Amino acid sequence: KVPEGVRDVLRRRLRSLPEPTRAAVAGAAVLGRDVELTRLQRLLDEPEEQVVLALEAAVTAGFLVESGHSWAGGFAFPHELMREAVRDEIPVHRRQRLHLRAMDLLLAAGASEADVIAAADHAWNAGAAADPAETADLLDRAVRLAAASYGYEEAIRFAENRLTLVRRTAPTDVQAGVAVDVARLRLRAGRGYERVLELFDDALAQYLTVGDTESAGAVHSRIGGTLALPRRGMDVTRSLDHFAAAEQLLAAPRDAFHLQRGRMSAAMHSLDSDLLADAADRCAAMAAELGRPDLASAASWGHAWHAMNGGRPAAALARLEQAWSDVQGLGSPLLGW
Repeated sequence: KVPEGVRDVLRRRLRSLPEPTRAAVAGAAVLGRDVELTRLQRLLDEPEEQVVLALEAAVTAGFLVESGHSWAGGFAFPHELMREAVRDEIPVHRRQRLHLRAMDLLLAAGASEADVIAAADHAWNAGAAADPAETADLLDRAVRLAAASYGYEEAIRFAENRLTLVRRTAPTDVQAGVAVDVARLRLRAGRGYERVLELFDDALAQYLTVGDTESAGAVHSRIGGTLALPRRGMDVTRSLDHFAAAEQLLAAPRDAFHLQRGRMSAAMHSLDSDLLADAADRCAAMAAELGRPDLASAASWGHAWHAMNGGRPAAALARLEQAWSDVQGLGSPLLGW
């Protein structure tokens, strides 16, 4: 946060600038710490010459510095706190409209993946000026793009923002589905297991409220899988209780891969060989039926640990070597791990 004394000084200096310069600095603060002349000119919808003169005055006043490639006309704030202070001085309604316009400009024809991600931030910051459903869809796109590039911190931020939005505007079952999405993303990223359990618990309560027992059973299964992960706070006993609850609610529990995969993990840690063998067999059968080598690798993992627990390390190693060979061509770090 900008210290209040510093904010007061910046506020006075900002108010002393001519109106065109203030407008240019405000637009730059909305776009980000680094700004291209062309994009700022389109945001302000003013003649380029007027924007250039305003930016030159902003540089002279110390609010901006020239940066980037000279041909792109790049400018930047000397410090992120200065940008934050300037942005906070923009009246809320005007700031939201500027973010909305920035979003529209970024999503014009030919938008890159980076443009979509930046547009999602603008949509979120546009607040009430943006359509909630469109913002939620854009945040969802940004989540998938960021996660695909392993930008999990950014993906989680977008996902949590989307959840906040749908909790204000969407039906209960939709809220529950988005909460599950955020929890699964956090699990995939290994970020915040307590938050994962909190999200799953919320979704479970919401699904039971609307009478969706199938979805509630799936969430019980995912809670069980989370509790069986080898980490601080691991609780295999509670994990097995949730798997048992899932079996009671799911219409076809033996055909639910997430349930059998979770039971397999809990059984391995609790040394329950019969349960481990049964769950691994079911996983293998489903993988074969679906033609999914990624799922087959999980089954091989279970069979390997069943052999290890039974005192057959050579058989266990053979299973794991075969699984490793099978997944090398799939390009999944998670399966490789």
